[in-house]
Formats: sequence, structure tokens, C-alpha cells
Amino acid sequence: MRLSDTERARKGRRMLRILKLLVFLLVIGFVALVGYAYLGNLAPEKTDVSEEVTLDG
Repeated sequence: MRLSDTERARKGRRMLRILKLLVFLLVIGFVALVGYAYLGNLAPEKTDVSEEVTLDG
């Protein structure tokens, strides 16, 4: 079974579309990973706070 030129071109375009989608998903995943690495560690700094309190009575 031989494919005609149009069928071969259609398969080629489909493969190119799948490759573009794969590259796009890889880039989005990498950007998300980098964003998480930078923004995922936003724990506040812990410091001791002491203040004297006077009670009435």
C-alpha cells in the first residue's frame, strides 16, 4: 500500500503538530519548575519578639 503525496504531506503535518505540542509542553513544564524553585520557598524569617506587658490591678 503506497501513500499518495497528499496523504504523506498530511501525515508529515500531523507529526510536526505533535512535535510542536511536545516542545510547547516541555517549555511550559520547565518554566513552571523554575517558577516553583524561585517562589516555592517563601517561608517567612522567624525572629523572637518580646515586649513587656503591665497588668492593671
